[in-house]
Amino acid sequence: MQSPNRYMNESITRQRLTTEGHRGIVGGMWDVIGPLQRDFLVQQGLAPGDRVLDVGCGALRAGVHLTDYLEPARYYGIDISASLLEAGYEHEIAPTPLADKLPRSHLHATPDFEAPFGVMFDFGLATSLFTHLPIDYYSHSLETLAPVFRTGARFFATVFEGSGVVNRPDGIITYDDRDPFHFRQSNLQAATPGGWAFKWIGEWGHPRGQMMIELTRLG
Repeated sequence: MQSPNRYMNESITRQRLTTEGHRGIVGGMWDVIGPLQRDFLVQQGLAPGDRVLDVGCGALRAGVHLTDYLEPARYYGIDISASLLEAGYEHEIAPTPLADKLPRSHLHATPDFEAPFGVMFDFGLATSLFTHLPIDYYSHSLETLAPVFRTGARFFATVFEGSGVVNRPDGIITYDDRDPFHFRQSNLQAATPGGWAFKWIGEWGHPRGQMMIELTRLG
């Protein structure tokens, strides 16, 4: 079965690390989108003592800023690529004082959205993840992650909205059936599994036009 995107091929990721670097692989705009994610969560009520799970955390574009904001050992991340996680930690965390706030064990490579950290999370974040995956991955991820989010926890995720073929800023073209993917609001709501409440937020300042959704963990 063909992978829905190239991020799921670890050999391609390793090759791209040598040619594009860890910041390039995750789409660039490192100094814009990283702080944007932190600021958005803070506006939504994120406190320094909360635990955050960054799903599809990549090379820690958000992780650098969230680790700095949060109390020590409160940021966690999962990603499909072990090499991308390692590159992000090696270059962005290990040489800085942030190493004292982010244990390497808080980052986990998984192909199946597992978060085996033994803690419950207050906030979740998935930026530029579901834009590269079919909608059944969205449903599966929420089913898999539900047990690690406390009742009332909120999980924020970005998506492209649309149908057909859509031209977007920076020359990006999104599709119904291939990467990068877009979705209708109604389809996302229908695909949200039980145990989560779906809310459309929409515009939140993303420079490439990704919209924001909010998922609240139900009791």
